[in-house]
Amino acid sequence: MASWLLGSKAKVDVKIDVEDKPYVLGDRVECRITLTSDKDITIEEGYVGLVCDVTFLSNAPSRGNYLSLRLQEKSVIDYTSTHVFTSGLTLTGGIPQTHRVSFDTPPDKAPTYRGEKSKVEWTLKVWCNIKKAKNIVGEVELLVFAPTPPSLPEDAPITVSRSTDDCELILSLPKKVIAQGETVSAVLRVKPLEDFDVSAIEAQLICDEGQVPITECNLTLAGKTQFKAWQVQTFPFEFTVPSGYKPTITARNFFFSTGWRLVGVLGRTMRDDYLIVQNLQVYSTKPAS
Repeated sequence: MASWLLGSKAKVDVKIDVEDKPYVLGDRVECRITLTSDKDITIEEGYVGLVCDVTFLSNAPSRGNYLSLRLQEKSVIDYTSTHVFTSGLTLTGGIPQTHRVSFDTPPDKAPTYRGEKSKVEWTLKVWCNIKKAKNIVGEVELLVFAPTPPSLPEDAPITVSRSTDDCELILSLPKKVIAQGETVSAVLRVKPLEDFDVSAIEAQLICDEGQVPITECNLTLAGKTQFKAWQVQTFPFEFTVPSGYKPTITARNFFFSTGWRLVGVLGRTMRDDYLIVQNLQVYSTKPAS
């Protein structure tokens, strides 16, 4: 857990010690910063910061062709909290000096995540300013997880409906707050207003990173189907929320947000599909019992 850089004359080692464990958003991080120089040196100011970096892929014009788009990686700082832990510190050659600093991780930010379209990284960084010399930098990565709720919020059965020219679609679920890895039963009902046919009937579970779909689980409920006016047809199914993806995250910048939705689809050849959508609230882990 050490990082280092050289000053112009003295070699200074920066060692950052934190408890080697995953943290949870809202936890306090206690750290010890140990500075050791091979010569006498004065550090004008020493800073330590807790930083959350978010990297995501976005579309950008290709070089020389503004009509063509290419994926470009962008990185922004979503959160930073910085403290001055020392000022005017004189290090005696060969004698280490240790400083203790603590941070509270914010409860409303994204946890550590490495996805297909974005990644979130938490680091503890140290900067030491030395007059007429290169700054000394050290950093250590932290694993920060989303908290496990003591219990899921109260969640009643939910039914959504949508009317089209040919039918009314009804999607029913026992709840919309779901843990990753959990299997849920649902029902898609079709109330035809007139005779019509579809090429396929599907249910899709979709996870969006910053409005970009990163995973899509398709369930085929039926193949080509004929509907007769006023004859209701029911299609029960089950779906499992996969593990290993972001939980639902709402952020002011949509690039950092993650959304989950369940979509009922009536596929129609050479015509727009009929869709009905229900947004879901997905937790990263099951609640504590």
